Amino acid sequence: QQFLSEAYSIWDCVIFATAPLGIITAIVTAIRISGPLWMCALIGRAREDLSSVELELMSSTSRDVGEIWNGETIVRSAGRLNVVQLILIRSESDDPPPKPKSDGSLDPQDDAEKAASEAPKIDVREFENAPNISLNLHSGSEWAILASAALIGTVLQLGVVVYSGSVTFHSGLRKLIPPYSDHVPHLAKMGFILLASGTVILTLALIVVCNVIETSTSEREWRVDNQLKEVRVMWLQRERYVGDQQFDAAILFAREDKHRVLTSQRSSGMKRRVKRSANIESIRHNIWRHVASNRTEWITLTSTTIAMVGFGLQFQGLRFLNWSCSLVQLAAIFAMTLIRATLRRGL
Repeated sequence: QQFLSEAYSIWDCVIFATAPLGIITAIVTAIRISGPLWMCALIGRAREDLSSVELELMSSTSRDVGEIWNGETIVRSAGRLNVVQLILIRSESDDPPPKPKSDGSLDPQDDAEKAASEAPKIDVREFENAPNISLNLHSGSEWAILASAALIGTVLQLGVVVYSGSVTFHSGLRKLIPPYSDHVPHLAKMGFILLASGTVILTLALIVVCNVIETSTSEREWRVDNQLKEVRVMWLQRERYVGDQQFDAAILFAREDKHRVLTSQRSSGMKRRVKRSANIESIRHNIWRHVASNRTEWITLTSTTIAMVGFGLQFQGLRFLNWSCSLVQLAAIFAMTLIRATLRRGL
């Protein structure tokens, strides 16, 4: 769930969909974020408001949800939090500030004001949303690393299918692994067909499911000009009480110099979805609007349904195949879990 909430590229979706861990969690997350009301009712979330969904499942911040340091780690909390983000940029030519020059004035304050007017102007932009601390504490992974991880996941998942086919149809390999058999069992043939088709269906559907979760937030990337060499990001946090929990004052620094700053907020489509779903009673005459009221809900409904079908086919196929196929699939899941944890090691 944490990996999904921090996904903001197609590579993240592919990394999650190959040898996945937490298939049901991903499906439930997509339904809670962008599913129609009747699907939310099926999982017991019909009365859940958007702030609760954002707090638990998204990377975005808003006027209702923010991130704060609790003394041990960064946590997400509801309500307005007194946290300010500061970005310190030092250029390659950091000259000292101009010194006041005497022009014969009797008031030294005039010279100081004149020197201040000659200093470069700093563009300060204020945002209504709370700052995104977790996205900027670490530098993140470059697209080349993400693409490599996605390629490894694809190879591992294909390797499971290839191994299953080999242990099923290759007579020499079939005789080396118990229960040693001279012929291809009928159920094994069916199991391989179910496994291969289910794996393809599940992987493609999970990519769409992950993309539904990823597009629920809108990320913006603020890059620094090449001529600027050092950028430090810090957060100033005032003491705050949220319910019975106390958050002490703190100053947080990013682990290293950065070349970009990420901001994440709820996409405009999320607001339209909630508004239309709330007015579902006014469109009872249209049966299709009962099923899904907009394009995002249709995509969520279709992708989650297909993912469940693919998961069932893959699971049933593994039951019919040799026992070693399940171990190979488990090893692929374990390897991809380590890769995902490595990619998110800075969180």
